[in-house]
Parts: sequence; C-alpha cells; structure tokens
Amino acid sequence: MKYLQNGFLILFVLAFAKAYSQQPLDVLMDGKKKPMSWTNTSWKQYDVSKMPKQIELVVYKVVNADSIVPLDAMAYVFNSDGNLEKSLEANQYLQTVKMFKYENGKLVSESDGSKFGITEQKYKRNEKGDFTEVPRYRLYYQNDKLSSVTDPAYPDRTDSYKHKGSAYTVYSKHDKRSYLYVSDQLVAVQNDDNDYATAYHIPFTNHEVFFNLKKTGKKWNDLFEMAANDPDAFNKFVDAQMSESEKEYPFSKTITNQMDDWTAIIYKPKHDQTVRRYYLRKIIYADGSTSGNTTLDKKTLQSIEK
Repeated sequence: MKYLQNGFLILFVLAFAKAYSQQPLDVLMDGKKKPMSWTNTSWKQYDVSKMPKQIELVVYKVVNADSIVPLDAMAYVFNSDGNLEKSLEANQYLQTVKMFKYENGKLVSESDGSKFGITEQKYKRNEKGDFTEVPRYRLYYQNDKLSSVTDPAYPDRTDSYKHKGSAYTVYSKHDKRSYLYVSDQLVAVQNDDNDYATAYHIPFTNHEVFFNLKKTGKKWNDLFEMAANDPDAFNKFVDAQMSESEKEYPFSKTITNQMDDWTAIIYKPKHDQTVRRYYLRKIIYADGSTSGNTTLDKKTLQSIEK
C-alpha cells in the first residue's frame, strides 16, 4: 500500500487552523445540508470531552486499492474561553483553502484562496445576532427559528426548515430531498422520486439502514414526529428495518481515546467491506495534552484497523 503524505494540507492547517459539528456521522456526511452549523462556535459542538486549544482533521481516500492519498483537511483554533477563533478547510485536488474568522464567538468573514488569488466576504446579522446574509445565500427566520435558505442567483435552490423541539427537517427544493436531524445529528434522508429512505440511530451507532418507507406504513412526517417525541421508538423502528447483514456489518467504525473522544473513523460501504476513506483527528487540549494524529502511516493504519 502506498501512502502519500499530507504535506500540502498540513502546511495550511498549521499556518491557520467551517464550523461543522464533529459528531462522527456529520464528518462522514461532510456536514451536508447544515446551514445552521455556521453558528456552532463553542468547543462543546466538536464532540470532545474537555476544552480544546486546536483540533485538526485530515481525510484520506483509498485510490485503486493500492494507494492512500490525502483529500481534505480541516483545522479549528479556539480561544481561552472556548469559542472558535478561526477555522480552515483545504482541498488537495482543487488546491483551494477557505479560512473563517470569528469575533466573540460570531462568524464575521470568509476568505477563499487558490492559485488565482484571495477573496474575502463578510457576513451580515440582524439585531438578534442571527445570520441574514452569508456569501451567496440569504437566510430567513420565523419565531426565532431558521425557516428557509435561498440562493438569489438560482431561485430553485431553496432549503425549507420545519422545527419541533430538538428535531428539524430540511427540504431541499433543488435536490428534491428531505433531511431529518435530531440535536444536529442526521437521522434520516429521503428522495422525492422514490419510496426509499435511509436512517441512522439516535445517537449514531455506525450503522445505516436503507428501506422502503411506504411498505412500513409510515410517512416522512411520521418519522419526524417519532424522532422529535420519542427517540427510543425511532431507534426501535430503525432496528426493525435492518437486515442481518446491516446489523453485522456497520458502514463505519469509530475509534476513541480514553476520554471517549473520537480520533479516527473508517468508512466502508455496506455492499463492499473494503475501506474507502479514513478520517484522522488530532486533538490538542487546552491543558496541553494531545490525542490522535493526522498522519496515516503503516503503524497508524494497523492500529485503527484492529
């Protein structure tokens, strides 16, 4: 197996350091459909047991079964009160970098860098501190809850929100797809063009189930109500849809340290138990201790595949 080191990515990570929740499933799903994650600026949203000073994350992809290459890198730097100070996203193939700056725990600007130069965009908020304009998008609220996100350049690209307690749904008009979250964790997805849905336990257990929602006698809104009102009942429903192979072979594996903070995730598609991606996380805690690393060498690979 060939290992290509993450020199380009780590260079930028260490030089600087987007604020997605870092629950394992969020990382696996790439923060998909989560405009609300722009407000996650406290260290408590990053799935760690105590305050960090910096968190680094590098994603590696298996290519042609014989090479592992770095794909993305993210880094998050926190100030002494635990709020995010700056963060970074870098992509190896696109050779691009995004840096986000925060003031008093509030996102204030985004800088995009590439070989063509650097551009900076400011964020706007209303008197309550809620986002109203972010680069390219417009955000609207109802009863102090995010209700829709639009893209003025593309009228058909609208995300509509529905909230109940800690649960909310996002309907993407452009993708024709519905997403269901509980406490910012994705728990279900359904496309408009078929009767099938994908679901995950609350909290995430590394398992995924794909099933015919119509045949269960349930509708999308039933899943929403169940997840919002009775997570245990939702989990029992998910269990009932799982095949024996889905129970036996989780689509991912999470490795944690002694404090139960995750330091590595392995992604394996259900139809093929070959590892496809590795997510390595290094946590530098505020007390000076360190856990995990972002370099995928033979020793690290053997330790996380045990």
